[in-house]
Amino acid sequence: MVFVGIDPGQQGAIAFITKKEEWIIDMPLLPERDIDAKALYNIFEDYKDDDDIYIVIEKAQSMPGQSSVAMFNYGGGYYTILAILKILDLPFEEVRSNKWKKEFGLSGLNANKKKTSDGKKIKKTQAEKTAAQKQRKEMAVKTAMQMFPKLKNEFFVKTARSEKIMDGRAEALLIAAYGKRKLGK
Repeated sequence: MVFVGIDPGQQGAIAFITKKEEWIIDMPLLPERDIDAKALYNIFEDYKDDDDIYIVIEKAQSMPGQSSVAMFNYGGGYYTILAILKILDLPFEEVRSNKWKKEFGLSGLNANKKKTSDGKKIKKTQAEKTAAQKQRKEMAVKTAMQMFPKLKNEFFVKTARSEKIMDGRAEALLIAAYGKRKLGK
């Protein structure tokens, strides 16, 4: 059985889990940063007639703080992925991020919401939002590293100035693991 997890963003990835190994492929992109449909087709074409594949893709949803252009591009990429899976007649399930994240204890990381003495919410500053987002990325990577220690070097890439966290890879792997848990195998 092959379990596949897809984090559909431009920084996303496709992760594969079998009985013997796990591997991750970064989301194939064209030079203008759109998802490369032909490359995606080639990745999944070998599984076209395979009954032992279970694909889980994170369902697209609007995200606070993203511009309408960013959401339009994200949605376009998401539907490109769905179209390829449908063309190849591959079975897949869409899952909301809060559902698969709950499975690994990653939901509720924003639970420290500030409130006034009368119970009204206090809006977070941009710095607090950025810190919370960084914390969520780090927790996803930490969880993936604990579950898949052989792949721990896949979650960081050295850049000229620092080390970049590759949370899309970690999340794709966790989405595949969610699918495996869901089927109970």
